[in-house]
Amino acid sequence: MKPTIVLVHGAFADASGWDAVIRILQSKGYEVSAVQNPLTSYAADIETTKRLIDAQTGPTVVVAHSYGGAVITAAAAGNPKVKALVYLAAFANDVNEPLGPLLEKYPTKVGQAFRPDAWDP
Repeated sequence: MKPTIVLVHGAFADASGWDAVIRILQSKGYEVSAVQNPLTSYAADIETTKRLIDAQTGPTVVVAHSYGGAVITAAAAGNPKVKALVYLAAFANDVNEPLGPLLEKYPTKVGQAFRPDAWDP
């Protein structure tokens, strides 16, 4: 039995970026879903991804790119259906490890582009 594959996009992107990958995997007989994260907050993205993972009926492999790696680490934690996490050029933090200190520990030009906004819900 092949696992179901859940794909998670990174920041500044959406699920349509997985289109070609989805077609390739489906042609090989895999069931594939791509999360459409709202990118409104880290917590919201984790919850959205967790809901899609929880909806799978069998063994699941969760694949992420970029910021999506941090999302899958948290969203898949403790889920017995998840058989593997795959990080494609993605953050691979530990469960409950915040991204801020990780970006400070390994600074890049991308990390310098992130700035907190003034939005207060």
